Amino acid sequence: MQDRREFLIQSSLAAAGAALLPGAPPHRLLVRAAAAPSFRRRLAERELLRGLTRVLPGTEVRLATAATAAEPGDLSFELLLAPDRFRHPEAYSIAAANGTVTLAAAGEAALLYAVFDFLGRQGAFFGIDGESYPLDRAPDLLLPPPNHPWTAQPRFAVRGLLPWPDF
Repeated sequence: MQDRREFLIQSSLAAAGAALLPGAPPHRLLVRAAAAPSFRRRLAERELLRGLTRVLPGTEVRLATAATAAEPGDLSFELLLAPDRFRHPEAYSIAAANGTVTLAAAGEAALLYAVFDFLGRQGAFFGIDGESYPLDRAPDLLLPPPNHPWTAQPRFAVRGLLPWPDF
């Protein structure tokens, strides 16, 4: 006969094990850090790290330097500023090839938008009260097909304006 305390302990251990089983791919995720990052660049790196740990909780996610070598099966994330590739200052693209996901942007603000877009495609929802991640996690990341990057730019010239003055 089980008492209430033993039942709660066993059920919490079973629930924790069930939560980790569906989302545990065998590779690690490396976010390549810039040598001398600015505040926004560092913020984009940290948000990507934090989001990836929430999307795939059983996977090792690390901030990697140029000296860190990728092992077979690792997935690397590179954040690039390429203002000459884009017409709009907040445009960006997300591409995946050969074990590397490249988030290229026209500016540092666009790099943050690229990070949030990537995490949003993984199931994250960013609302006015904070972020939420799905309980039923995918077994692996959703990546763009090779040679078909995800690109985006703002639909409007100005972000953040509300149509009503008394909000």
